[in-house]
Amino acid sequence: MALNWTVLAPDGASPLPLPDEKIFSSYEPVRLEFESGNGYPGAGGTSILVKRGKLFVTSHRLVYCAATFLDAAVNAARSVEGAASSSSSGSTAPGPQACSSFQSLSVPLRSLHDTRLHDPWFGTKFVEMVVEPVPNGGLHIPGTAKFYFDQGGASEMYAVFSAILQRDRPDVVLTAPHRVPADEPLPLYSHPPSLGAHAAPQPPAPGADELPPSYTAPPNGASAPVSDSKRPIE
Repeated sequence: MALNWTVLAPDGASPLPLPDEKIFSSYEPVRLEFESGNGYPGAGGTSILVKRGKLFVTSHRLVYCAATFLDAAVNAARSVEGAASSSSSGSTAPGPQACSSFQSLSVPLRSLHDTRLHDPWFGTKFVEMVVEPVPNGGLHIPGTAKFYFDQGGASEMYAVFSAILQRDRPDVVLTAPHRVPADEPLPLYSHPPSLGAHAAPQPPAPGADELPPSYTAPPNGASAPVSDSKRPIE
């Protein structure tokens, strides 16, 4: 889990996708409550409360952006677009600014555990999950994130997210973002190193918009088993 590491697309309205990443759905307005280490900073803990934001579910990660962060980025993008008509200088993609206020959370799927949907008798449905920190991501110990869907969407988000988690979760190594030109790809993660020569071959990973195959072919030279319903009657 990384704090304030999200780089936005040139229009400022959504995260800049990683290589091979697909955004499946987004939800707003969503409230965020995050706490680690009982929220006590002296013990490395963190406490975050955001009243309004937007949650993005992608093939690689979960991204939450504060509404103020997105609004400022959209306005900046419009200003750049307006200035471009009278200037030859290139524009840059809106990125996080150095400040102490909350802007975003970016969580690789492999850093998420124990995701649960809560439907209280009184109050708003919310999705709760345990998140792990990433190196130098601004968070030091695991914590609990709760996303409250004040205008609905919690059940849909949980269903979409659960389907994504059934796939093999890609290895995503986040690094601190920098401002880059809009046409320059951002190397936010790297694939894991290739397996050694003695490692067993593995089947190819499903695509970003595919679910994992429910059937595995038998080994070479072996015939597929015949179900009882298809055996010839003797």
